[in-house]
Amino acid sequence: IGTDVLEKKESRKKLTEEQKRLDTQLKEISSRSREASERLNQVRRQMEALNSRVEQQKNAIISLLNERASTKGRLQRYDAMQEQAQIRRAELNKKLLEARSSEAEQKRLYEEYAGKLQTIETAILDLTAAQREKEEEAESCRRTLGKLNEQLEIGQTAFHRESSKLESLRNLAERYDGYGNSIRKVMERREQTPGILGVVADIIKVEQKYETAIETALGGNIQNIVTDNEETAKELIHYLKKHKLGRATFLPLTAVGGRDNFPKKEALKEAGALGLASTLVQAEARYEGVVQYLLGRVLVVESIDAAIKIARKYSHSLHIVTLEGEYLSPGGSMTGGAFRNSSNLLGRRRELEELEENVKKLEEEMTAARLRIEEVKDQRRRFRQEAEELNSRLQEQYLLENTVQLNAEQAKTRLQELASGYAGLTAELSQLEEQLQDISQNRAAIGQELKVSEEQEEAHERDTLEAQKELEGIRLEEEKSVQECEGIHLEVAAITQKVEFVNENVARIDRELERFRMEEETLKA
Repeated sequence: IGTDVLEKKESRKKLTEEQKRLDTQLKEISSRSREASERLNQVRRQMEALNSRVEQQKNAIISLLNERASTKGRLQRYDAMQEQAQIRRAELNKKLLEARSSEAEQKRLYEEYAGKLQTIETAILDLTAAQREKEEEAESCRRTLGKLNEQLEIGQTAFHRESSKLESLRNLAERYDGYGNSIRKVMERREQTPGILGVVADIIKVEQKYETAIETALGGNIQNIVTDNEETAKELIHYLKKHKLGRATFLPLTAVGGRDNFPKKEALKEAGALGLASTLVQAEARYEGVVQYLLGRVLVVESIDAAIKIARKYSHSLHIVTLEGEYLSPGGSMTGGAFRNSSNLLGRRRELEELEENVKKLEEEMTAARLRIEEVKDQRRRFRQEAEELNSRLQEQYLLENTVQLNAEQAKTRLQELASGYAGLTAELSQLEEQLQDISQNRAAIGQELKVSEEQEEAHERDTLEAQKELEGIRLEEEKSVQECEGIHLEVAAITQKVEFVNENVARIDRELERFRMEEETLKA
């Protein structure tokens, strides 16, 4: 019995699990069945709505056809009225055509004269403006000439003033004014003795701010005479002796030289140091030895304070000169005070070059001013001539204007006379045109009504076709829904049958288990 009970219980457990599974399936299928039924009902409601919509569109189309028949009757009446009015308009146009032919010819003449008159008036305005412009340009030239002449006078005054200064300075330079008598006598022989190259002041150039310092550094050496070689110097010394003209110092290029002979290079880097005097001047390459000889050992500094500091630092072993002309020599002596140099031998060359450049510039400006004055005079003559020519043309246009204006007034009077002859015909035609316009507007309105009606009919037909297409689609959807519902019902029936079968088996096993229990109790008893 025990074995049978266990088998039955195991069978009942499996049946119970099957029972739960079938219950779950049954619930799912029941939910699907409800959803399918709801979809089917919704589809059928849509079908009813579409059928109602199709019926409404058909009724609307019938109503539109009835209204359109009445509207076409009104259109036919307006067509008849329009035809009669057009016949009358043709008659009026024929009568007006003859009158308008004469009017058109007279109007053409008037417009032709009026056009000519306008052209002449425009030409008069243009010529007047052009003449005024030329006169203004001529006046502008006159004012410009006044200014140019004033500028030329000022330039001439400046030119003469600067030329006088230049001539005076040249005379001083050529006479070597400011130099010793012996120097002047030697320099007078430059043409006879080509080996004389010039005094020191002639061979070097220096910026204005360094002139005082360099002239102090040179001292009396500034009047030394540079020659090409010792033979020339010897010849000149003999000349001075022979004529008892005094003494002079000569610097032959072949003998004088000094390169890199500054003893304290580090002094060039001291505060206030500006450089060696030889580096602050300009000269031709062949005079480099002379420059080094005269200035290669002199340090130029900004101020006397800087000079004193540098001199002390280097134990008063340097030649130092300041921009203001103070001189500190090796050994400690100092030279300075108010600097008087009326001759200004170094500055004389610079002033000469500046004056030459300024005189040249002033001369060029005067030449340009004279050319400009002649150009402006030519312009003024041309503008005056053009203004006279424009005035002659202007008088011709005034005469022509009077003639054309008289012809235009006569044509206008004739045109007014013709216009009064067919005013009545024009008024009648205008009324007829208004009538035709009203008819046309009414016909257009009726045509618009018919067009709107046809468009509405087409819209109803399109809507009907769309509704029918939708209806066909929904019918297919209904069939699918019906088939789906039937399929679900079959599934429900099959599962229900399985559930009943399982329930019967469970009940049978329960009965057998009860019978086994009672047998077990009997056996126990």
